[in-house]
Amino acid sequence: MARRHVEDAVSAYHHDRAKKELEPYLVLWGDITADHIMALKQVVQEAKVEEDLQKFLTGNSIFLVQHLGGGHGRYAIPKPRLGAELIPGFLIAEMSSIGIEWYGVELGSPFAEMFTSSGQPGYLLTQAIQQVADWRA
Repeated sequence: MARRHVEDAVSAYHHDRAKKELEPYLVLWGDITADHIMALKQVVQEAKVEEDLQKFLTGNSIFLVQHLGGGHGRYAIPKPRLGAELIPGFLIAEMSSIGIEWYGVELGSPFAEMFTSSGQPGYLLTQAIQQVADWRA
C-alpha cells in the first residue's frame, strides 16, 4: 500500500510540474465563436504562403485543439525545436488523468495539391509525411 502512495505522489508531482511549464501555451478550447469561424474562412481564402497560416493559427490555436479530449488542459506550442534542425509548425498536447499526449502539426503551402490526379500522395504530402517520421525518430 505504501508503494502505491509513493507512485501516486510521483505521478502528481510530474503532472503539476508539466501543467506549470505548459501554462503559457494553454488553449481555452470551449469558446469558439462564429467570428472565429469567419476569420478562419478568410485566412484560408486569402493565405498566400505557409507563414500566413502559421501566424493565424498561432493567434487562434483554438482550431488546433478542437479534436482533443484531455479534460485537464489542451496546449499549442508554435514552432518548437526538436533537436537542432527539426521544427514542426506546432506541437499540441492534451492533458488527462493518464498523462500528456503529444501531436505534431506540420503546415504546408495553402496551394499544395495533396494528391496527384491518379490518387497518389503528392510531392509535398510525401515530404510532410517524411518530416513526421523524422520527428518520431
